[in-house]
Amino acid sequence: FQKTVLFIAILSIGIFGCKKKVTASDPADGKGTMSATIDGVNWKAVKITLAIWAGGQLHVKGEAADGSLIQISLLNVPQTGIYPVGAASSANIAAYVDSNEDGWQTSILTPEGTVDVSSISSSGTKGTFSFIGSDATTEKNITNGKFDVKF
Repeated sequence: FQKTVLFIAILSIGIFGCKKKVTASDPADGKGTMSATIDGVNWKAVKITLAIWAGGQLHVKGEAADGSLIQISLLNVPQTGIYPVGAASSANIAAYVDSNEDGWQTSILTPEGTVDVSSISSSGTKGTFSFIGSDATTEKNITNGKFDVKF
């Protein structure tokens, strides 16, 4: 339990703190792609700002031209598979932060979602995701999520 609480605290700092705004003119980072539909509106990352798979933990974060971002953090990913986020797994979290730095994330109290890791190797990972994020008063429905990133 203490590891999970510490993980969530560190993740929250990573998601909501130290955010640099990117612009559409930023050069392609070469680390891959990420896209989704947020409450029916298409969203696309212009930059992958985090892509790591170490010690079984998988973290992927993409940032759009307006500064909004999506981050997925899974604690136990030894191989491909479908991993729950939110209520079904308090250790796995997905989050969306809009351009005003307001955030919605899964937690043990909010509805859940899934991340389908279709390929993973020492060089990168690929998959799909969907989740419902909450900020305690409102929800964001993130669907049609896709990522294809290099480590």
